[in-house]
Amino acid sequence: MPGLSDVPSRYVHRAREQFGPHAHSVNAALTFVRDHLMAWSMRDKIAVASTVTNVFVENALSYTRSGFDIRLEGSTDEVVVAVSDASPNLAVRRDRPLGGYPGGLDIVSALCQRWGNAATSTGKTVWARIGADDPFGGITGLLH
Repeated sequence: MPGLSDVPSRYVHRAREQFGPHAHSVNAALTFVRDHLMAWSMRDKIAVASTVTNVFVENALSYTRSGFDIRLEGSTDEVVVAVSDASPNLAVRRDRPLGGYPGGLDIVSALCQRWGNAATSTGKTVWARIGADDPFGGITGLLH
C-alpha cells in the first residue's frame, strides 16, 4: 500500500504553521491564511477560508489547552484548510433547536464542498475543502 508521500498531489501550494494556545492565535492564524492565499493569487478564497479557519481554531482553543497546527494547501481552483489539535474528541455537527442560530460547523457545511475530521496519533485533524463553487450564498439556507 503506498504512503501519502507516494501519491501524486494536485496541490501546488502548501503551508503549515503551529500556533500556541493563546487567544491572539486566532488573529495570527487568520493572518497566516490571508497572507498565503494572497501570495498564491487566490484572493477569491480568502473570505471562506478565513471563516472556516476561525471556526476550526476557536474550536481547537475551546477543547484543548495545547496549541494547534494549521495546514493550508491550494491548487488552481481549490483550497484545503486543516487544523490539528490534541483533543481526541472528533468534531460533530450538533442539532440545533428550531429557530436556533447555526453553529460553527453548520456554517462550514454551508460554505464548503466537503469537510470532515479524523483521529490522529496525537489528537484529531479537522479539514474543509473550499472549491470554485463555494460561495457565501450557502449561508442563507442556514437561517430557514
